[in-house]
Amino acid sequence: MPRKVYKLQITPEALIEIQEAVYYYNSKRKGLGKEFFRELKQDFVKVKAKPYNYSVRYDDVRWISMGRFPYAAHFTVTEEGKVIIIQAVLSHHQNPEANWKKRL
Repeated sequence: MPRKVYKLQITPEALIEIQEAVYYYNSKRKGLGKEFFRELKQDFVKVKAKPYNYSVRYDDVRWISMGRFPYAAHFTVTEEGKVIIIQAVLSHHQNPEANWKKRL
């Protein structure tokens, strides 16, 4: 029997961060934002399949670092309903703990 894949939710704050990153990369080179978004979507597929393969970064927040771009998606896992919540998509140059605390 196949394993149930988790559902994915993205917070409004994380959506804004994704849009800002896409805009930033498109301003650097036409189409680069699309490449960023494509890689991020591939990472989301990996997280949905095996969320516990990714280490806890702080509190109960796990993260997956993008390969080509200096960004990471920070997420929590809720077993009830099998939901992964993307809490933030941050550049490695940003302090995730400071960013996370602002959202509490």
